[in-house]
Amino acid sequence: MGSVITEVVDRTVVDVRAAQAAPDVVKAGRRRLTGPLDRGVRRGRLSAEQRAQPLARLSFTHDLSDLADRQFVTGLRTS
Repeated sequence: MGSVITEVVDRTVVDVRAAQAAPDVVKAGRRRLTGPLDRGVRRGRLSAEQRAQPLARLSFTHDLSDLADRQFVTGLRTS
């Protein structure tokens, strides 16, 4: 669910920083977000430029202090 929210917000031309609990989880989260974009390019639904635009606005962190400059923060609880 968190990756879907992040992807939708990122496609709205907003600077997005996704925070995860640990560095290895950050890598997995990045794969979940880049995967649909990569598939879109392979299937001809997106150009390479259209793939690159949202990724240029997206950054990842595992350090919650990196969210201090954000205007909006939402959290998802997994259990």
